[in-house]
Amino acid sequence: MASCKLKKNDIKVLYRRCLQLLKNSPLDFINLRRLRGAHGYCNWTDIDLNPRGELLATAYHECIHYLCPEWSETMVLYAESRIINNVTLFDNAKFLKQLTDKIYQFALQEKLQNQRRARAKKNNASRNTRRTNKRK
Repeated sequence: MASCKLKKNDIKVLYRRCLQLLKNSPLDFINLRRLRGAHGYCNWTDIDLNPRGELLATAYHECIHYLCPEWSETMVLYAESRIINNVTLFDNAKFLKQLTDKIYQFALQEKLQNQRRARAKKNNASRNTRRTNKRK
């Protein structure tokens, strides 16, 4: 697939690999972060996406970087464009749903953990207050 031109079959294979990457990755693989001057970033352990940018194109772009690290930026841009313009509307919607489900599940998990921490902190504070009052 590393040739300059991507055939329709290559595009379908790359799309399926991007979709599988999202499906099989851990919850914290995709992160929404405000990035200065960038739409996304792939560091080969996770992918950061700027929520202010275009999520679909950026997610494809960063997935392609992850799957094909030897490709140049020009080739990645070309492949991203070819996927978006040549797969069906349903395929793009399926990819976007998988992406947003992953982001939602991670955000929900973080929110619940933060609530548990806040409750535990509150409970510990009230226990410490009761102990202090008993000693007096």
